[in-house]
This record gives sequence, structure tokens and C-alpha cells, in this order.
Amino acid sequence: RRPNRRILAMWKSLASSILTLAALANAADASTCDEANLLQLTTLSPDEESEKETFEMMDKVDKALASSETIDAPPEAPAEAQVLADSEEVDPETPPAKASRVAAMVESDKRPKCVKEGKSGIIVVDMQNDFVQEDGSLPVAGAVDIIPTINKLVNELEWDFTTFTEDFHPRDHISFAVNSPLKKEPFEFVTLSYDQSLKICGSEYQSIYGPMAAGDCSDKIILASFEQELWPKHCIQNTEGQKFHADLEIPHDAFILRKGVNSIADSYGAFYDNIGMHLDENAPADISFQIETGLFGALQLAGVQQVFLTGVAEDYCVKYTALQALKKGFRVYLVSDATKPVSDATGEEALLELKKKGAKLIESCEVLGTCACSMEE
Repeated sequence: RRPNRRILAMWKSLASSILTLAALANAADASTCDEANLLQLTTLSPDEESEKETFEMMDKVDKALASSETIDAPPEAPAEAQVLADSEEVDPETPPAKASRVAAMVESDKRPKCVKEGKSGIIVVDMQNDFVQEDGSLPVAGAVDIIPTINKLVNELEWDFTTFTEDFHPRDHISFAVNSPLKKEPFEFVTLSYDQSLKICGSEYQSIYGPMAAGDCSDKIILASFEQELWPKHCIQNTEGQKFHADLEIPHDAFILRKGVNSIADSYGAFYDNIGMHLDENAPADISFQIETGLFGALQLAGVQQVFLTGVAEDYCVKYTALQALKKGFRVYLVSDATKPVSDATGEEALLELKKKGAKLIESCEVLGTCACSMEE
């Protein structure tokens, strides 16, 4: 007994949809996404369902009905599957695409709300002990209070890419006031200049940074020169202050991005360091690999079109990460109740600058879909 192509296509679509949904449910229930889950999703792909397996499935159902056995009723077919069943003309290659769209429909309620359609990434900036805890070396007031909101955003929504950034400074980092040969105090500024090899200029730095220092640069080409604020020691590699706050719920597949690892350059933004923010427009193109963190390439590979910014500090690393994302061509949403500034005044200035450059401000409840949208997209 061989059914016509329309009936076969209908059966394959319905069966593959049920199996795909079951696999997605199993993967969602699992605490980790291990190889077995990935293999399960792969083997249930309708592209690999043979006609023989389809007939065997149909025979099993026939036998169960004939013997009055109880079988579990499948979930109500989605609207697209019903349209397929009612159609008189069916392309046998259609079911795999239909099944994929059905799975996407089921998961759509977990996508970010109140924003444009497109692949989305979330960036959680520097939620580390030195910034979050009250006794940290550089605490941001109220930072601990935004952790539950960040956890909700990260874990209750479906993201195409999830990034957690962290300062990961060596002990001799040039942004630490205690390391400055100019005897500066925290929160004072120094002028930093870099030659065509991106070595730090100034003979005063040679005894500290050795081969990373260029010495006197009066006769050299300067690729970047800017004012750098000096800080207390913070987020030193492999210290308690460098670790993420214990209450932060980080998915096992999150991309952990370490910045500020170069002794002679700070890195406020997550896309490239502070040298990159002030690089001369005539700098050679191949220098980008020395200043970029790799985040841009990772987001490109994931097909991300828009990013959502959370974390601290709103007026420093969050702001510069947002500005860099805009410059790289991403749509940028700053989740305003999931960030905190060092000070209210500089926080307001940062928000005004970001809005002027094209970033959108949005509340977490809008992204989660628990309140009405305040802006039109």
C-alpha cells in the first residue's frame, strides 16, 4: 500500500515536526548541551528521514489502531502544517523547510521583544567583583542590584550570541596609578602615545615595560596619542576581584571575552582597545589584529545584526562598547535598567551621547515582553 506524494509529504511534515519539537524540548530540559543532545537534534533532521522510515512509522500507527492500542496523541498541528495537509500540490522537498519554520514559530516567544527582527546578541560588560561588590577596589554603586535583571535577560530569552566581558589586567598594567612613572594619583590623567609598532613612547616607560617601550619617539611616526585616566589596581589576573560575581548566572556556552590583557594599553570597549579608539586614520589596515579583541568576528560568524548592552560601568566600558558596536554597523540597544554608571552625572552624559550616535534605550521588561513597548521599530 503506497500513498501518493501528497499524503507522504503530509506524514513526513507532521512526523518531523513532532520529532523536532520533542528534541528541542529534551535539549531545553537538559542542564547542559552535550554531544548527545546535539546528535539527537541532528539525527532527527527531516533531511535525513528516508522514505522507508516514513512507511515504517505509518505501519506502526496502522497496527496500533488495528489492535486498539492506546497511542499518545500528537500536539495540535501548527497552522502551517495544516495548510500543508490541505494543499493539493506538495513539493516533496518542502517538509524540511516547513519543519524548521515550525520550530522557529514555537521558539519565537523567547526572542527579544519590542525591537527589529534579526539575529540578536547580548553583551554583559564587566560584572566582576572589583566593580560589583561594595568592598571591591573600584565599586560601582548599585551594580549588585542589576544582577537579577541580567540573569533574566540572559537565561529567559533565546539569543544568537551571548558574551560576558571581563577586565583581565596584568599587575604592571599601564592604567594603574601605582605603576605610573610620572607619580600620578588615581583618577588623574596622563598622555599616552604609541609608535608605528604600537610600542609605548617615553623613555620613562623603558625600565617598566622593556621591549614594549619605544623610548624617545620624537623622530618616529605616532599612530595614536590620547589622554588615559589612571585607576586604582583592579581586576588583576587570577585574583578574587577579577572573578565574575557569584550570583551571575553564566550559560555554559557563553563567549567569555577578556580585555585589557596588554600591559601597555587599556581597553574600555569590548571590540578593540583604547589605542584602536584613537588610531590615526592613516594607520595601516593590517594593524587591526593587534588592537581588536575578536568579538566583531565572532558576532559576524553568528550572523548577529543587533546587540543588547548590559553591565557596568554605563559611563565607561558599557558606553564605549556601545559606540564601537555602532561603528561596526550593529543596531545597538542599551538596556537602561540593567546597567549602572560610576556617577549619575556622567551616566546621563553617556546616555545622551549614545542616543545622539544612534543607540536605542530600552527597559528590560520591554525586551522580555512583560510590559508595553515604549518605542516604535
